[in-house]
Amino acid sequence: MRTDVIVVGGGGTGVAAAIGARSRGASVVLLEKNETLGGTTARSIGSISATQTSDQRRMGITDTPAEHFEDMGKFSQHHADRADNNELARILCEHVPESVRLLEEWGAVFLGPMDEHPHRKPRMHQIMPNSAAYIFHAQKRARKMGVEILTRARARKLIVNDGEVTGVEIERNGGVEVIEARRGVILAKIGRAHV
Repeated sequence: MRTDVIVVGGGGTGVAAAIGARSRGASVVLLEKNETLGGTTARSIGSISATQTSDQRRMGITDTPAEHFEDMGKFSQHHADRADNNELARILCEHVPESVRLLEEWGAVFLGPMDEHPHRKPRMHQIMPNSAAYIFHAQKRARKMGVEILTRARARKLIVNDGEVTGVEIERNGGVEVIEARRGVILAKIGRAHV
């Protein structure tokens, strides 16, 4: 099997990466070792803090990613001086409004926004009915776009040629096979990699 991009891991990050690659014209194969997609995203509490959402606007709340970033520093004061944490927090605050917008476009419904101390404005949105809705809507979108999703497909090792990752060896249906990637492999899994 050959494709442009292989994504290893069928949680929220993996499905989002697959959608992103497919939206840029790449053929995509998404690998998930379990029977269903979900990962830790489907087991989360389902809340997401965001600014400039349709729900904030509906409630007349004026808010910005910059204000969100300022409030993020109040959560973990002992890490506030680490530049890498600040940069990641800034990226999150700037891009989470678009993530919520896309999820709503794909059919997700949120309750909120609600107060979440120490945020100075209501920003917490709860996906309905629970966190499994993230994967439900993202998977539906990925399939509609043409992402090929293989479940019960465990990545065994990366295939490397001349110092470049060119594919993934997987276990599936009791056998071993290789999927070649013309443009890249994205690792989107948590835990010890067996690749």
